[in-house]
Amino acid sequence: MTLMPHPRHLVIASMCAAVAVFCMSSDAAPLRQAPAEPEASRNFAGKWIFDGPEEDGPWSPFGSRFTATQTQTALTINEFTTFTYDPDGPASLTTSEPSKPQVFTFNAEARQTFQLQPPNPGPTFGMGTAEPISTVTRTGWEGDHLIITSHTVSRTTAPTQTPAVFETRDSDRLVVSLVGRNRMLVERLRMDDPVPWAVDRYIPLEATRTFYNREGATDLSAWIETPRVAALRAKAAAGDGAAGFALLRRQ
Repeated sequence: MTLMPHPRHLVIASMCAAVAVFCMSSDAAPLRQAPAEPEASRNFAGKWIFDGPEEDGPWSPFGSRFTATQTQTALTINEFTTFTYDPDGPASLTTSEPSKPQVFTFNAEARQTFQLQPPNPGPTFGMGTAEPISTVTRTGWEGDHLIITSHTVSRTTAPTQTPAVFETRDSDRLVVSLVGRNRMLVERLRMDDPVPWAVDRYIPLEATRTFYNREGATDLSAWIETPRVAALRAKAAAGDGAAGFALLRRQ
Protein backbone atom coordinates (compact mmCIF):
# COMPACT_ATOMS: atom_id res chain seq x y z
CA MET A 1 0.00 0.00 0.00
CA THR A 2 1.43 3.35 -1.08
CA LEU A 3 0.73 6.36 1.14
CA MET A 4 0.06 9.61 -0.75
CA PRO A 5 0.83 12.95 0.97
CA HIS A 6 -2.14 15.03 1.93
CA PRO A 7 -2.63 18.03 -0.48
CA ARG A 8 -2.27 20.46 2.45
CA HIS A 9 1.16 18.98 3.20
CA LEU A 10 2.22 19.59 -0.40
CA VAL A 11 1.14 23.26 -0.14
CA ILE A 12 3.04 23.75 3.13
CA ALA A 13 6.15 22.10 1.68
CA SER A 14 6.08 24.38 -1.41
CA MET A 15 5.63 27.46 0.81
CA CYS A 16 8.62 26.48 2.94
CA ALA A 17 10.73 25.99 -0.17
CA ALA A 18 9.70 29.44 -1.44
CA VAL A 19 10.60 31.07 1.87
CA ALA A 20 14.01 29.34 1.84
CA VAL A 21 14.71 30.59 -1.70
CA PHE A 22 13.64 34.14 -0.73
CA CYS A 23 15.89 34.16 2.33
CA MET A 24 18.85 32.89 0.30
CA SER A 25 18.34 35.57 -2.36
CA SER A 26 17.89 38.29 0.27
CA ASP A 27 21.26 37.46 1.83
CA ALA A 28 22.95 38.25 -1.47
CA ALA A 29 21.37 41.72 -1.75
CA PRO A 30 22.46 44.71 0.38
CA LEU A 31 20.19 45.26 3.36
CA ARG A 32 20.48 49.05 3.27
CA GLN A 33 21.37 51.58 0.62
CA ALA A 34 23.52 54.65 1.31
CA PRO A 35 21.44 57.80 1.94
CA ALA A 36 20.93 59.92 -1.14
CA GLU A 37 22.34 63.44 -1.41
CA PRO A 38 19.92 66.32 -0.69
CA GLU A 39 18.19 67.73 -3.76
CA ALA A 40 20.16 70.57 -5.38
CA SER A 41 17.40 73.12 -4.73
CA ARG A 42 17.42 72.17 -1.03
CA ASN A 43 21.15 71.69 -0.51
CA PHE A 44 22.73 74.50 1.54
CA ALA A 45 26.06 72.73 2.09
CA GLY A 46 29.13 74.89 1.52
CA LYS A 47 30.96 77.98 2.74
CA TRP A 48 28.98 81.23 2.74
CA ILE A 49 29.89 84.93 3.16
CA PHE A 50 27.58 87.75 4.25
CA ASP A 51 26.66 90.06 1.35
CA GLY A 52 26.56 93.52 2.90
CA PRO A 53 28.52 96.09 4.92
CA GLU A 54 31.20 94.44 7.03
CA GLU A 55 29.95 96.07 10.23
CA ASP A 56 26.49 94.49 9.74
CA GLY A 57 27.81 90.94 9.34
CA PRO A 58 27.94 90.00 13.06
CA TRP A 59 24.28 90.94 13.50
CA SER A 60 22.98 88.99 10.49
CA PRO A 61 21.14 85.67 11.03
CA PHE A 62 24.23 83.45 10.52
CA GLY A 63 27.03 85.95 11.14
CA SER A 64 29.72 87.29 8.81
CA ARG A 65 30.49 83.89 7.33
CA PHE A 66 29.59 80.29 8.04
CA THR A 67 30.04 76.73 6.92
CA ALA A 68 26.97 74.56 6.35
CA THR A 69 26.92 70.77 6.25
CA GLN A 70 23.75 68.91 5.39
CA THR A 71 22.33 65.40 5.35
CA GLN A 72 18.87 64.09 4.53
CA THR A 73 17.82 64.71 8.14
CA ALA A 74 19.59 67.86 9.39
CA LEU A 75 21.39 71.12 8.59
CA THR A 76 24.42 72.11 10.71
CA ILE A 77 25.67 75.72 10.77
CA ASN A 78 29.18 76.59 12.00
CA GLU A 79 29.16 80.37 12.25
CA PHE A 80 32.29 82.55 12.16
CA THR A 81 31.78 86.15 13.29
CA THR A 82 34.44 88.76 12.56
CA PHE A 83 34.02 91.82 14.71
CA THR A 84 36.47 94.67 15.32
CA TYR A 85 36.02 96.69 18.49
CA ASP A 86 37.49 100.22 18.66
CA PRO A 87 39.81 99.74 15.63
CA ASP A 88 41.61 103.06 16.27
CA GLY A 89 42.10 102.57 20.00
CA PRO A 90 44.54 100.59 22.13
CA ALA A 91 41.85 98.07 23.09
CA SER A 92 41.13 96.96 19.53
CA LEU A 93 39.96 93.35 19.34
CA THR A 94 39.11 91.20 16.34
CA THR A 95 37.54 87.79 16.81
CA SER A 96 37.11 85.12 14.16
CA GLU A 97 36.34 82.01 16.17
CA PRO A 98 33.64 79.48 15.24
CA SER A 99 30.55 79.58 17.38
CA LYS A 100 28.91 76.51 18.85
CA PRO A 101 27.42 74.56 15.92
CA GLN A 102 23.69 75.01 15.39
CA VAL A 103 21.95 71.79 14.37
CA PHE A 104 18.50 72.03 12.79
CA THR A 105 16.84 68.62 12.48
CA PHE A 106 14.25 68.58 9.72
CA ASN A 107 10.60 68.15 10.70
CA ALA A 108 11.52 68.02 14.39
CA GLU A 109 11.51 70.06 17.59
CA ALA A 110 14.41 70.96 19.90
CA ARG A 111 14.11 72.36 23.44
CA GLN A 112 16.74 74.03 25.59
CA THR A 113 16.82 75.61 29.05
CA PHE A 114 19.40 78.03 30.44
CA GLN A 115 20.85 78.67 33.89
CA LEU A 116 19.98 82.19 35.06
CA GLN A 117 21.98 84.43 37.37
CA PRO A 118 20.24 86.59 40.03
CA PRO A 119 18.81 89.82 38.51
CA ASN A 120 21.33 92.66 38.39
CA PRO A 121 19.80 95.84 39.87
CA GLY A 122 22.74 97.98 38.74
CA PRO A 123 23.08 100.07 35.56
CA THR A 124 22.73 98.36 32.19
CA PHE A 125 23.54 99.29 28.61
CA GLY A 126 20.54 100.95 26.90
CA MET A 127 17.11 100.35 28.43
CA GLY A 128 17.88 96.91 29.85
CA THR A 129 19.08 93.38 29.30
CA ALA A 130 17.30 90.18 28.29
CA GLU A 131 18.49 86.73 29.37
CA PRO A 132 16.96 83.58 27.81
CA ILE A 133 15.22 81.15 30.16
CA SER A 134 14.16 78.53 27.63
CA THR A 135 13.69 78.13 23.92
CA VAL A 136 11.92 75.72 21.59
CA THR A 137 12.89 75.53 17.92
CA ARG A 138 10.88 73.82 15.19
CA THR A 139 12.31 73.16 11.72
CA GLY A 140 10.49 71.97 8.62
CA TRP A 141 10.40 72.14 4.83
CA GLU A 142 7.80 74.05 2.83
CA GLY A 143 8.64 73.28 -0.77
CA ASP A 144 12.29 74.29 -1.26
CA HIS A 145 12.18 76.70 1.69
CA LEU A 146 13.49 75.65 5.11
CA ILE A 147 11.43 77.19 7.93
CA ILE A 148 13.18 77.62 11.31
CA THR A 149 10.97 79.09 14.04
CA SER A 150 12.16 79.67 17.61
CA HIS A 151 10.01 80.65 20.60
CA THR A 152 12.07 82.06 23.47
CA VAL A 153 11.10 82.89 27.04
CA SER A 154 13.40 85.54 28.52
CA ARG A 155 13.87 87.49 31.73
CA THR A 156 14.24 91.19 31.01
CA THR A 157 15.78 93.62 33.49
CA ALA A 158 15.14 97.36 33.07
CA PRO A 159 16.20 99.18 36.28
CA THR A 160 14.71 102.54 35.24
CA GLN A 161 11.24 101.13 34.58
CA THR A 162 8.40 99.65 36.64
CA PRO A 163 8.36 96.70 36.88
CA ALA A 164 12.14 96.46 36.68
CA VAL A 165 12.14 92.69 36.04
CA PHE A 166 9.59 90.94 33.84
CA GLU A 167 9.24 87.94 31.52
CA THR A 168 8.77 88.00 27.75
CA ARG A 169 7.87 85.40 25.11
CA ASP A 170 9.24 86.20 21.66
CA SER A 171 9.22 84.44 18.28
CA ASP A 172 11.90 84.45 15.59
CA ARG A 173 11.07 82.99 12.16
CA LEU A 174 13.76 82.29 9.54
CA VAL A 175 13.02 81.22 5.97
CA VAL A 176 16.13 79.88 4.21
CA SER A 177 16.25 79.28 0.46
CA LEU A 178 18.61 79.25 -2.51
CA VAL A 179 18.34 81.98 -5.12
CA GLY A 180 20.26 80.70 -8.08
CA ARG A 181 23.13 78.32 -7.43
CA ASN A 182 25.45 80.55 -5.43
CA ARG A 183 23.24 82.85 -3.38
CA MET A 184 21.32 82.11 -0.21
CA LEU A 185 18.42 84.23 1.00
CA VAL A 186 17.47 84.31 4.69
CA GLU A 187 14.20 86.11 5.42
CA ARG A 188 13.66 86.93 9.08
CA LEU A 189 10.60 88.08 11.02
CA ARG A 190 10.78 88.79 14.75
CA MET A 191 7.70 89.17 16.92
CA ASP A 192 8.44 90.59 20.37
CA ASP A 193 6.15 90.80 23.37
CA PRO A 194 5.06 94.32 24.33
CA VAL A 195 6.84 95.78 27.36
CA PRO A 196 4.72 96.41 30.49
CA TRP A 197 4.76 100.21 30.19
CA ALA A 198 3.64 102.81 27.66
CA VAL A 199 5.77 103.31 24.53
CA ASP A 200 5.64 106.53 22.50
CA ARG A 201 5.44 105.03 19.02
CA TYR A 202 4.50 101.85 17.19
CA ILE A 203 7.10 100.02 15.12
CA PRO A 204 5.38 97.89 12.45
CA LEU A 205 6.47 94.32 11.82
CA GLU A 206 8.85 94.05 8.89
CA ALA A 207 10.73 91.04 7.60
CA THR A 208 14.42 91.51 6.83
CA ARG A 209 16.12 89.94 3.81
CA THR A 210 19.76 88.88 4.12
CA PHE A 211 21.87 87.45 1.31
CA TYR A 212 24.92 85.21 1.60
CA ASN A 213 27.22 84.40 -1.33
CA ARG A 214 28.93 81.07 -1.82
CA GLU A 215 32.64 81.51 -1.09
CA GLY A 216 34.69 81.76 -4.29
CA ALA A 217 31.65 81.86 -6.59
CA THR A 218 31.68 84.25 -9.55
CA ASP A 219 28.11 83.72 -10.77
CA LEU A 220 25.98 85.58 -8.21
CA SER A 221 22.67 85.70 -10.05
CA ALA A 222 20.10 87.27 -7.73
CA TRP A 223 17.29 84.97 -8.84
CA ILE A 224 16.46 81.92 -10.89
CA GLU A 225 15.23 83.03 -14.31
CA THR A 226 11.61 81.95 -14.38
CA PRO A 227 9.09 82.90 -17.10
CA ARG A 228 7.51 85.44 -14.72
CA VAL A 229 10.88 87.07 -13.98
CA ALA A 230 11.70 87.17 -17.70
CA ALA A 231 8.37 88.91 -18.40
CA LEU A 232 9.01 91.45 -15.61
CA ARG A 233 12.49 92.12 -16.98
CA ALA A 234 11.10 92.80 -20.45
CA LYS A 235 8.46 95.20 -19.06
CA ALA A 236 11.05 97.00 -16.93
CA ALA A 237 13.30 97.43 -19.99
CA ALA A 238 10.32 98.98 -21.79
CA GLY A 239 9.92 101.56 -19.01
CA ASP A 240 7.29 99.91 -16.81
CA GLY A 241 8.12 101.28 -13.35
CA ALA A 242 5.89 98.80 -11.49
CA ALA A 243 7.68 95.87 -13.13
CA GLY A 244 11.04 97.38 -12.23
CA PHE A 245 9.96 97.71 -8.60
CA ALA A 246 8.77 94.09 -8.58
CA LEU A 247 12.20 92.99 -9.85
CA LEU A 248 13.95 95.13 -7.24
CA ARG A 249 11.98 93.42 -4.46
CA ARG A 250 13.22 90.02 -5.67
CA GLN A 251 16.89 91.04 -5.22
